[in-house]
This record gives sequence, structure tokens and C-alpha cells, in this order.
Amino acid sequence: MHSKNWAILVLLLCLSLLAGCGGPPGCPGGVFVTGGCATSNGGGGGNLGQGGGGGGAVSAPVPVAVVANQTTIANIAVVAPVSGTPPNVQAVGVDSNGFAFATGGLAHQGETAGIVTLFGPGITGSMTASFSGPSDITVTNISAVTATDGTPGLQFDVAVASTAALGSRTLILQNSSNDITTFAGGIEIIP
Repeated sequence: MHSKNWAILVLLLCLSLLAGCGGPPGCPGGVFVTGGCATSNGGGGGNLGQGGGGGGAVSAPVPVAVVANQTTIANIAVVAPVSGTPPNVQAVGVDSNGFAFATGGLAHQGETAGIVTLFGPGITGSMTASFSGPSDITVTNISAVTATDGTPGLQFDVAVASTAALGSRTLILQNSSNDITTFAGGIEIIP
């Protein structure tokens, strides 16, 4: 019976030590990123050590290296959009007819008169549009449009450089409240 009490005492001691652990040793805030510790002052969102709370300027990303067979701990906070209806691109197309699809659209290298049309809730005419990857796609003439079912959207011209990198690009939209929505594979550059 004496050894059973001793085992319970050791178990409780171990549990109390685990409960008091706020993260990796030497990291007072409990957040460890490659190269050292970081802290977050709360408030929701923002980068490490910057708080947040939605809206405001978009700050530079903090890279977190992930290595095979090692544990990586990072405090990632996702804040709620500031907009009443969060922007969400649901369909994109590249043609002059205004059609958009859930699979995105195609544009040719050297195309100078491509028209991109997109639809989704929370999309407004005041948004900025860009594409991931090299700066070889130019966006101009952004205007608000509405689908036949009432879904808001955007339409804009794209000019694709003749030397544009081939492959899919992510469409990135940002509104004046700095809410961002993306559509992976929104445009694919083909020869």
C-alpha cells in the first residue's frame, strides 16, 4: 500500500510540472520560432509581438521553419475580417463574356486584352487585385459587376508579359479594411 501512495505522489508531481510548462525551456511567452523565442501581446492577430485585432496595415510575415522529425511551435492567430461580409472569391474566369468558374481561367503569354471576371460575397469595386509570383501580369481598369443571381463581383483587364512565367497563379484581393481573399489557381499562364 505504501508503494501505491508513493506512485500517486510522483504522478501528481509530474502532472503539476507539465501543467506549469508554458512552452519550450527558456521561452517566457511559450512561443519558439527558429532562431529563438518570441512573444505575443495578445489582442488577436498580427505578427508575433505585435498584437492585432483585425484591420489595420498588413505587416510583414514572420517565417517559421519546419524541419522533418522536429517539433516546431508557433503562435498563429487568425483574426475575424473587419468587413461586414468577409470577402470570398468563389469563381474566376478570363474571357470577354464575363463567365467565371470555380476552377479559374487561362491566359496566354503576351495577351494584352484579357478580361478577368470574378464573383463572391463581400467583393467590392474598391478592392485591389494582384497575382502571386513574378510581376509579369499587369492589372488595370478594376470595376464592380454583379452576377445574374445578385452575387457581387469585379471585372478587370490583365496584360500578360510575353515572357511571363508559365503555370498557375493565386489571385489576391484586398479591400480598404485590409481584409484579404485569395483564389488559388485563379489564373493559369499558358504559351
